[in-house]
Amino acid sequence: MAFAGTVPATAQDYYIGQVIETGAGFCPRNFLEANGQTLAINTNAAFFSLLGTTYGGNGVTTFQVPDLRGRMLIGDGQGPGLQNYTQGQVGGQENVSHTIANLPVHSHPGVIQTVTGAGNQRIVFRNSFGVTADNQYVSGTQGFDGNLEATTLAVQKSGTDGVVVPNMSPFLVTRYCIASQGIFPSRN
Repeated sequence: MAFAGTVPATAQDYYIGQVIETGAGFCPRNFLEANGQTLAINTNAAFFSLLGTTYGGNGVTTFQVPDLRGRMLIGDGQGPGLQNYTQGQVGGQENVSHTIANLPVHSHPGVIQTVTGAGNQRIVFRNSFGVTADNQYVSGTQGFDGNLEATTLAVQKSGTDGVVVPNMSPFLVTRYCIASQGIFPSRN
């Protein structure tokens, strides 16, 4: 007695061009690894008629299967508020370089306050680390005796440009396979 879901699938249960994901270390029979490999049109006519040169090849003697290694799959078309993506389009970056050019304009306000009172006081050095004698004072020069005006200070960057930051979500690697034989899909 067989229960639903226990009957093994065969290549005839899959449409040519259908992509599956497997945790196995190989693709099942009648499937090819989706690794961008080049195939001959004359020995894969039905497969070529579905893929064409969407994923590469010269269209005369060769075509390529999709290369899904290190890639995330997204649907073609344009969702609400999203960009339009066409089948076979490749994009995205594993890492992004942050530079001044891609940071938003921003400021860092600061306040300098003055203290009123005599500026000729001496500060006792007593109880400082390594000082044992009394009547030790901090030496120095006389402070500035002028008027302060508001001004703008220029702040400059330090360090290097182009800090590379990873741009990948957490992931688990599996294998993508594409059916090269099976049922030829109808449009309806």
